[in-house]
Amino acid sequence: TFLKSSEEIIRQLNAKNGTSKTIDDLTDYGYRSIDENITQEEINKMYSSAEFFNNVTFNDGAIEFIVKYSKIFDIIFVSYGTEENLLRKVDFLNQLLHTYKLTNLYFASCETGKANKREVLLDNVYLAIDNHVEHLNELNSPKKILLKNFKEGNWNKTPINDEITYVVNSFEEIDKMIEFDLKLKNLGVVLNA
Repeated sequence: TFLKSSEEIIRQLNAKNGTSKTIDDLTDYGYRSIDENITQEEINKMYSSAEFFNNVTFNDGAIEFIVKYSKIFDIIFVSYGTEENLLRKVDFLNQLLHTYKLTNLYFASCETGKANKREVLLDNVYLAIDNHVEHLNELNSPKKILLKNFKEGNWNKTPINDEITYVVNSFEEIDKMIEFDLKLKNLGVVLNA
């Protein structure tokens, strides 16, 4: 959600296959639209590689969002992955903590196939943000934001008749929503979901 993960996987697949596909070519969650022969095992290896973590970049506005709101809220990154991927994510987040001198940043891991987000994250969450609608639905939060990153895929279809999930395309939009909510809260106005 915070990283341009798909762009990095596409970059690696382009290097492997001698292609020049972009994020606009991605139409599925398993990258078959980028490489029709790719396996989930190969994708997992790429997501767990040092190459991935050395090259992946943050979504526009994500760092600023993390720095700003880690001063106001506890931010908990909840992530799926293989054991190796999750260990690399811990190192990546520790580097982020050190680089930006952050506090109030935590990590909860869900090893793929062994746990889900609801099992590792308690119900006292103010806001949940995810770019995958099914993962977002696993979280029991009074407010949810589906981050689409200007992309429509089978993994981020807009929920129908869902009054607690807001749909946005950028961290700038999320920032504006939270600022508005905090202003109302400071005025004593609480919007119930």
